[in-house]
Amino acid sequence: MTIRHLHLAVVLAVLGAAVGTSLSAQAAFRTQDNTAEENLKRLVDLAKNGDATAQYQLGSSYLLGRGVPKNDTEAARWFQLAADQGSVDAQLNLGTMYYNGKGLPQNYGSAAKWFHQAAAQGDAQAQLDLGLMYFNGQGMERNLDQAIKWYRRSADQGYAAAEYNLGLIYYTGNGARKSDVDAFKWFRRGAEHGHPNAEYNLGVMYFKGEGRPRDAAEGIKWIRQAAENRLAAAQSNLGLMYARGQGLPQDDVKAYVWLSLAADQGNNEAIQDVGTIAARLPPAQKAAAEALKNRCVKSRFKDCG
Repeated sequence: MTIRHLHLAVVLAVLGAAVGTSLSAQAAFRTQDNTAEENLKRLVDLAKNGDATAQYQLGSSYLLGRGVPKNDTEAARWFQLAADQGSVDAQLNLGTMYYNGKGLPQNYGSAAKWFHQAAAQGDAQAQLDLGLMYFNGQGMERNLDQAIKWYRRSADQGYAAAEYNLGLIYYTGNGARKSDVDAFKWFRRGAEHGHPNAEYNLGVMYFKGEGRPRDAAEGIKWIRQAAENRLAAAQSNLGLMYARGQGLPQDDVKAYVWLSLAADQGNNEAIQDVGTIAARLPPAQKAAAEALKNRCVKSRFKDCG
């Protein structure tokens, strides 16, 4: 088996997809007494009469193909009308559609404009997206100070992806002075808000003693949490720990389960390592490992032994 060391996940959280419609917005245009056609007609009438919430709702309907044929161009048109009236959700969606070239020609400058408007209104996703565009220099000159500023505004609202990205900046020193203490702090916040990469990186830092004294048990706890949240790198390394007896009792059956789960997601290291484990498992243990893997998947990774 290849000897590997634990490494942090170092890929930035990426822009979110265009969001759907909130339940409160849907409720404004639906009653139990109305048919779907009546609800749609009422929605269209309100949108045509300039109601920004209805315009956003209608855009979402076209985006999702709900009640009308899916049509990204029509979705963008209605989002534009709502965004012009200050709808923060429409501004976020319009920015995302410009960024991805979905329903509109791709235009990073226009994407940044609408993300900025939504971010200025306090939308945490838009603040993250704007920070990413500053970080990558898309639609504007690269500006790491601005990237960190908008990441912080998003992170201050408890937005896990922004907390994770701040952790990466401090861990790598790309955009700010390298600080394991600050990286640990932000990964911890992101992990506590359920971000799998933050959970994994926090676990690695605990395990290696980076940013705080080493605590192998706490490290394994967070790596396992990330593995249960289906992060392939965490599954691969948890399997490797079982295979080696590194911080855990040596157990080839559990090693096979976690390495196999990571391999199923295309993790190249796990693909190599699971073959090594499988070759040394007797048939009865291999069958037990497959049964445990199936139980793990059926339990949504909560009953994996």
